[in-house]
Amino acid sequence: GSAPNQISTCYGIYVDAQSNIYVSDYGNHRVVIWSAGNATSGRRVAGGNGFGTAENQLHSPYGIYVDKK
Repeated sequence: GSAPNQISTCYGIYVDAQSNIYVSDYGNHRVVIWSAGNATSGRRVAGGNGFGTAENQLHSPYGIYVDKK
């Protein structure tokens, strides 16, 4: 699905030191964070504005890496 509490196609997961879960949602062209202690809904942190190459778009994100800075 495409709602904040749904993932279309997950290809990458990253868990940070605070137990937040980052998911690259290939099918919805976005990266979503699921905050520790809130498993009911995710929050878009990148993309989510359709398929494309603009600054606010992603093209089928396959993996994920989060820089601590």
